[in-house]
Amino acid sequence: IQVAAIDEDGATTWIAAEEDPEPTLRLSFLEPQRLTGLRLRLDRQAPATAPDRVTLVHDDGQTTVSLRDGRASFPAFTTD
Repeated sequence: IQVAAIDEDGATTWIAAEEDPEPTLRLSFLEPQRLTGLRLRLDRQAPATAPDRVTLVHDDGQTTVSLRDGRASFPAFTTD
């Protein structure tokens, strides 16, 4: 369930299927949001590996960022 990715509950985790060559987590917001960074956290007991980079797809194109300690900053964009 994708809500596990954003519920801030360490006991739940979104995990892509092992056989998925391009795991995708799609988020939508109730109103436009200006984004300048992100933080990913993974519980130590989760049966998954945290990514070291992510690609954000938005109305202006896409932005690939490397994660350092689960965090990344990037030039601002607005998305819905």
